[in-house]
Amino acid sequence: MAGSMDLTNEESQRSANADPRRRIKTFMGGSWESAKQNYIDASPITHVSQRTPPMLFMDGEFDRPGERYPSIIKKLDTFSIHHESQVIKDGPHPFWSSHPFFDPALDILVEFFDRTLKDKKTS
Repeated sequence: MAGSMDLTNEESQRSANADPRRRIKTFMGGSWESAKQNYIDASPITHVSQRTPPMLFMDGEFDRPGERYPSIIKKLDTFSIHHESQVIKDGPHPFWSSHPFFDPALDILVEFFDRTLKDKKTS
């Protein structure tokens, strides 16, 4: 949900260095130079493998829909891993935690999980 998929790329490093509150540096335990392995470990793209489950990407309409995902989607495609993208109409960045966006986001998640992750033998 509107999350960074690769904290190792140049754009992410630039953004972290430009953040006047240094939130990412605090969370990651330092700058890219001083805590490089933390940035690598925290990047979902570094964990994609043939064992990765289907993935759903979700953005608010007013929060750069789809811009965070092209590199991970390309990697998912190399392993033929199913992925989908959804945009929450009129949604801001933190759409998942507020009305009226929570319920539609939850409906999308439940439908995706039911369709892609449930054990078909028990259905």
